[in-house]
Order: sequence, then structure tokens, then C-alpha cells
Amino acid sequence: MKRIEDLAGNTLSWIQPRPLARQFELRQDGDVLANLRFESEFGSLARAETSDSAFTFKRVGFFRPGVTIRRAGMDEDLGSYQPAWNDGGTVHLANGRRYTFRCTSFWHGRWSMLDQAGESVLAFALKGFVKTGAQVTFGKACPDAPLLALFGGYLMALMADDAASKTRTAERAAS
Repeated sequence: MKRIEDLAGNTLSWIQPRPLARQFELRQDGDVLANLRFESEFGSLARAETSDSAFTFKRVGFFRPGVTIRRAGMDEDLGSYQPAWNDGGTVHLANGRRYTFRCTSFWHGRWSMLDQAGESVLAFALKGFVKTGAQVTFGKACPDAPLLALFGGYLMALMADDAASKTRTAERAAS
């Protein structure tokens, strides 16, 4: 795998190689830079790997849901994500930096990861109908951008899962 470094201004793609498979690849010009795999068909635990690091993401909590971000194999949180009531949420990293994940379009097809100054670090544009995917555009140079690109891919996959679940529930209720 190539390394994710100095990608300011570049656009990459989260691709789901097989429909319905809960695995994704972050690609640039056909080269795989990272992958994201859910550990089970229905759970929220996922592992993201690059050529030089690995992380796990897991949805936690019921009354106060969130997501933990950890280095693979570690029990200590590297960061966390708290969703907001109006979509999006905040990523809090152990290094003290904070990022806002925010919807930037009416139909929820575009999202941004903003730094504390409100500048775009990453922009995500959802793609796909049968397969889930997203274009990821790296904005302002940021040391946390590679981790945020992986985590953003995880959030995109969760949103697609949630949307599919709501559709199935609505279909059952209508019949």
C-alpha cells in the first residue's frame, strides 16, 4: 500500500469493491492507500489499516451514543466522536485537537471535517447506489488528516447502514 502523506489538495475515493460487503478501500489513481473492514456483518466494530498504522472504530453507548477511536490492539482511546442532535458531530482527539463533522448539503450527500478555526480539512461527497462510496478531498494541510480520512470513511459506512435500516423499517411498516 502507498502511504497517506501530504495529500492537501488531492482527491481520493472510498470504494466498496463488492456490493453488500462491509469492506472498503481508499484509493488514489487505482492504488489502495487504506482499507476499512467491519469485523462482522451486523456489528459496528471496524478496523482501518494503512501501510504504517491500524485503528479500530466502534459505536458505543445507548442513551449517549458515540464512537471510540483506538490504535488497533490498544485498550486506550485515541479519540472519540460525539454526534450532534442536528446531524454531524465532534471528533475529540487525545492530542487535544477537535474537529467538527458537518453536513454541507440539503440532501446529506456532502460532508466536511472542519478544524477548530472552521477551515475544511476534508470534504466528503457520497456516491453510489448499489455500492457505498465517497470522494474525499483533502483541504488544508493537517497532521490528523490521514486518521480523519479513515474515520470519515467509517462514518460514511455507518450512515449508509443507518439509511438502509430506516428504509427496511419503513417498508415493513407500510406492508
